[in-house]
Amino acid sequence: MNGMAGTGKTTILYSFCQWLEEHERLGGNFFCSRTSAACRDLNNIVRSIAYQLAHYSPAFRSQLCEILEAKQNPHMLNVGEQFKWVMEQPLQKAKDAIPEGAVIVIDALDECDNSSSTALFLDTLIKFAASLPIKFMVASRPEPVIQEKMQAPRFSPSVLRLHEIEQSLVEADIKKYFLESFTTMSPAPSPGVVDQLTERSGKLFIYAATVVRYVNPEGVKVNSSKRLQIILGISSSSASLRYQELDKLYMTILAAAFDETVYETEEMEIATLILRTVICAIEPMTMQTLSTILTLDQGEVKDTLFRFRSVLHLQEELSGLVSVLHASFPDFLFDKSRSMGFYCNVVAHSHVLAGSCFDLMAKELHFNICDLESSFLFDKDVPDLKQKVKNKISNALIYTCKHWSNHLIKGDLTNEIHLKLVNFLHSYLLFWMEVLNLTKQISMGSRLLLNALNWLKVEIIFIYCLKLY
Repeated sequence: MNGMAGTGKTTILYSFCQWLEEHERLGGNFFCSRTSAACRDLNNIVRSIAYQLAHYSPAFRSQLCEILEAKQNPHMLNVGEQFKWVMEQPLQKAKDAIPEGAVIVIDALDECDNSSSTALFLDTLIKFAASLPIKFMVASRPEPVIQEKMQAPRFSPSVLRLHEIEQSLVEADIKKYFLESFTTMSPAPSPGVVDQLTERSGKLFIYAATVVRYVNPEGVKVNSSKRLQIILGISSSSASLRYQELDKLYMTILAAAFDETVYETEEMEIATLILRTVICAIEPMTMQTLSTILTLDQGEVKDTLFRFRSVLHLQEELSGLVSVLHASFPDFLFDKSRSMGFYCNVVAHSHVLAGSCFDLMAKELHFNICDLESSFLFDKDVPDLKQKVKNKISNALIYTCKHWSNHLIKGDLTNEIHLKLVNFLHSYLLFWMEVLNLTKQISMGSRLLLNALNWLKVEIIFIYCLKLY
């Protein structure tokens, strides 16, 4: 199933998974997401689904255990070999015992990091799918790599293109959604207003969902009638481009959040910093982590984020995660031609975040961070080590230790960043390794350093060439 951003792919698959589970046919599912490092890593798909299948089918579990005993460390293989060993072989050996009609669901395949791994995964899936005793439901945007693989001559899957569904059918669903969502409004919008909103939505369910969250948010008192009039006051054109109406809606929401008549200049600068950090984060942060990394007051961060409830998902507690509601919102902010004054320059803000990561590590990293009594004990023999780690290492420090390199390589090399990088390598490298080890993330350390080294080489060569020129 494919469709452009906002057509409802993920919502459909959530509903489909619920139906499959009710009928005991859900073999496994994996919802990819660019907002989560774990959920955009294609290598996690196969092992996650194999784990779920092992719970779903005792026969599969038995065959998988035999293979894992004979084949050590299959997680170290590429995604194609992983699939062969922990999916294809145990499924073939257990095929007579797999319940009929079992389905594996994979959503948002286009949001995985590595396009070459995505191509390899699809090649492998296409190679084995027809002979396996289970069906696969895959959804994505119509990205070129995925389209090319799914249209291979040797493969003829059933394809549903959401953006090609008859307009009247989509409008009927969106209209029903508006009517049900506005039942708590008093007075409720007239049928003509609902028809107008439905028409503007086109085939984008995300437009309808964002309107509802803005006009009639749950648990928050707002002037719904006034907000509805603001939405209706946006000029519309039947000849609009596919995302034009959604862009106008996002612009309206952001204009209200950055209203110069309501907020001071400093408040708007802080809001810009927070919003850009949320959409550039490698994985969702908590409100506490945001406030620590950006050196802002927690209450200020919380109050600011509440202005963006229409486009961000917020858990109420300070320890709750903050994430983007839909991938179309960062798409909008990263495109200057669409977001204009609200544009987020990824390179510039990655530079800011890399600097913040180095500053926080310089502030919080130190020798024997968990105050362990002896270095002669293995971690497994240290009493209450997990609690010590929780008490001594903040979530913000964990985030920066895991992702400083990821932010660094997306930015430019400046004198400021160069000095902070040198200071980190000279004074805090071993303390950083200690945190990675204590939080069981040490395996990523070499990759982070190698990425930083390769980035540094490229940046230095680029600067040298500019000087020559």
